Amino acid sequence: MDSNIQKIMDFFKDERVKVRYQDKDLILMTSLDWIADDVKKVPQAKDELNVLWIYSKFYIYKLEGGNLATIRDQLLAVSEGFKSYNNKIIIGCGILFRFGGFVIANCKMYAAFYLPNTKITVYEMPDEDEIKSPVIKIRQILEDE
Repeated sequence: MDSNIQKIMDFFKDERVKVRYQDKDLILMTSLDWIADDVKKVPQAKDELNVLWIYSKFYIYKLEGGNLATIRDQLLAVSEGFKSYNNKIIIGCGILFRFGGFVIANCKMYAAFYLPNTKITVYEMPDEDEIKSPVIKIRQILEDE
């Protein structure tokens, strides 16, 4: 087992959190079977995606590699943590990025997505006064690269 997976499970301090779904591009750890069931139901995406962006309150994450269109759909299957902005951008709601995985820990549920074949670059989100839209910030990041 990857040491990051164990670190994520230890982060929750709850023995009910286990790996409940795994494929070559995504590992789901959660205490709730229904979350894994929802992720398992996600079909292979028909579109292809080279880059996926996740926008959260404090950070922007650039995901590269793996089957990002299917990963996008799997993340969106957990509405407590992710909402769709468009087909290339996801809004992260109450997520943390810990030990190479996206962690959702709130009063309703514990879940974490670890993406072993995905390169994740983290960008710090500027103050609200500086930026009003994730699309504008992502454009700025792309222009700087």
